[in-house]
Amino acid sequence: MSAETTRAAPTPPTGLAAAIAAARALHAVRPILSAAAIHIERIAFRAGATVVWGATGAADAHVTRGRDVAYICVDERQRGTPRGRFSIAHELGHWLLHRDVDADAFERIHAGGAKTGRDFKYEAEANTFASHVLTPHEVFAPMCCAARPAVADVDTVARAFGVSLMVCGHRYAEIAPSACAFVESYGGQISRVTRSTAFRGVAVQRRKLEEGTAAFALANGDASGEGWRVVRGDVWGRDGIGGAEMIEHAIAIPESGAVVSWLWHADGRGDRGAPRSDGADRR
Repeated sequence: MSAETTRAAPTPPTGLAAAIAAARALHAVRPILSAAAIHIERIAFRAGATVVWGATGAADAHVTRGRDVAYICVDERQRGTPRGRFSIAHELGHWLLHRDVDADAFERIHAGGAKTGRDFKYEAEANTFASHVLTPHEVFAPMCCAARPAVADVDTVARAFGVSLMVCGHRYAEIAPSACAFVESYGGQISRVTRSTAFRGVAVQRRKLEEGTAAFALANGDASGEGWRVVRGDVWGRDGIGGAEMIEHAIAIPESGAVVSWLWHADGRGDRGAPRSDGADRR
């Protein structure tokens, strides 16, 4: 028997890797050729889930699961919005990734009460799945190539794909060849950071925002933090950034309590200006 025939089968991906693999598998069946072709309700239907619009209580959406089919109920008020599209994709992720999870877990998640560590894991996996379904790499990556991306560039891509600035910001920074980062914070503390490989700064998750950042100003009720400003590199992490200046564009998202910052390097080239976001859904 040859070594080839005795080689162990590859280990199936788990966690976030499994979520990304599941999203890619959906699009492999019917490749997406443009952003306009991402019809999330049709994608869900082909995967065995029917979308129903109606009242959903305190949750944006929830999924009712059967053996071979599912019904995704989404808040009627979110029809046609980036939030509604993301909710469909998120619940589809639960349907495809978490079929063996007991119903009590989803009751806790949708009720908005106290969650277990495993509940947060399920939510992170469904969010990752949704992001990758709505922004497939093959058509999303070519649009994330601005040499010095500002919030306006991210907003343009977000609108093309029908996703929020929040979703697009993390995905853009993940893919971009240029030096940029997207930072999400709540209550004055950094919650999630996505940096491009070229970004030289360090923003540490679960660390408090530093005074001098636009995000710090917004988190403390100072509206002057809204928009863009030049900041010292070291206020966004003291490792690996030196004294290089950065541009920070901070935006408050009142409905979620988040403050998000888009960062990129100034490098002394004089192109410091950045237009404000013009009102994209920011979830």
